[in-house]
Amino acid sequence: MKNFNLFSIMVLFLLCVVTIQGQNYRTHQLRSDTYSREHLQQQKIHSNYHFTNLHSSNFTTANPEYLKWIWDTIITFDTIGLRQRITRTDDANCNELIELTEQESSKNSWQNVSKYVFYYNVKGNVDSLYENIWHNNAWIIGGKQTRTYDLTGNMLTRMNQFLNSDSGKIVNDSKEIYTYDVLTGSKVTLTNQRWKKNGWNNSSQDTCTYQNGNISTDTWRTWNGYQWVDSIRSTYSYNVGKIQNINNDYWRNGSWHVSGRASYNYTYTPGILIVLYEKWSNNSWINDHQQTFTYDSNSNLITEVTQPFPALWNNFYTYSYDANGNSITGKYEIGDSVNWHPYIGTPDIYSQKAEVYKLPDIYRYEARWLLKTCYPFGLSNLNVSNRKLSVFPNPASETITVETPIFSSGKETNVSIYNLFGQQFGQQLLDKTTSVVELRNLPKGLYILKVSCGDIMECVKFVKE
Repeated sequence: MKNFNLFSIMVLFLLCVVTIQGQNYRTHQLRSDTYSREHLQQQKIHSNYHFTNLHSSNFTTANPEYLKWIWDTIITFDTIGLRQRITRTDDANCNELIELTEQESSKNSWQNVSKYVFYYNVKGNVDSLYENIWHNNAWIIGGKQTRTYDLTGNMLTRMNQFLNSDSGKIVNDSKEIYTYDVLTGSKVTLTNQRWKKNGWNNSSQDTCTYQNGNISTDTWRTWNGYQWVDSIRSTYSYNVGKIQNINNDYWRNGSWHVSGRASYNYTYTPGILIVLYEKWSNNSWINDHQQTFTYDSNSNLITEVTQPFPALWNNFYTYSYDANGNSITGKYEIGDSVNWHPYIGTPDIYSQKAEVYKLPDIYRYEARWLLKTCYPFGLSNLNVSNRKLSVFPNPASETITVETPIFSSGKETNVSIYNLFGQQFGQQLLDKTTSVVELRNLPKGLYILKVSCGDIMECVKFVKE
């Protein structure tokens, strides 16, 4: 039913992921400001969707134990009532270790389908994960993903490998390479590569620019065998920090041509956002489709309706929540605003207004949540102060003051400064809880200040002007 034209795909595809980190999907309230469903469908065509897009939690050693809502069990349904069950196993840090998917074979009887096993590095980022497939009453490895990160937890590379059915071996498939702005940490480029002829070959590249902390342009290029060639571009405009318009162009015959635009209407009615998508045709703007988002009094997304022009049918997502802001049901339907019919879509799972999970190719789901006590990664057996490391001013020019709760007169307490590539620029001993660190000889840029005392470590970013 979703036969969008090129413009529609461009508008929805190029809503850039501003920062890709080794942590949960970013917190947001406006569904259309993040991954579009068409974007997800594009990714599914080229790779295992679930395998590519799982992210890990990234906790810092400066935080004490805390409580966190985590989904425990998800039951999904297709349009004829067949069910699957997804369950997870976590460690003491609330990091997911195993995610098991089962298919209902008879009433209340479940059969294994697939399993994801996660491994973490010392900082709590997913280092690798394995996709296991249930085959002939045994688990076999169907794929593997490995990741690398910089010192701040930004993902640098993500490589996918899959089982070759002919050779029975795990082989290279695709790789993503990320770069970031050294001052802000925002994603600058994402380069996609495919494994061909025993080597990595460029495929496509996404480049983002920023202004006043907001994404300004998002340009997609393809590799023609020897250089990058412009393909499609989105330009963003804002009003008081909110997106107002996204203008889209396509590259042809050496120049950019107008394709379409998206206009955001933050209505005076509380809890409603309307996004109008138009295409450029015969030197005029023509309505293409419209999305309407409604929210409850707690700003939880409850409905998302997509209506094309002319209005022959609508897409309709509906969500409900528990008292703690966790989505417990979600479903996808199509219809004419009067008669709605179950259909296969991609409902999301939300917790405290953050999108935490995507469920492709289902009609509806029911989710159960548990409140768990979590510990910062690797500190489940350590005593950590309830105070956090503090540095000021930030940005700084000549000196920076460091306040740390882990200072101990009986133990050596060190402060070190690193750039984002891990190069150390200085180290000194702290002789009291509040100390001043000299920065005059430090080049301008974004840095990591690390304080360590015994087996406890704290890190914080700062900017040298």
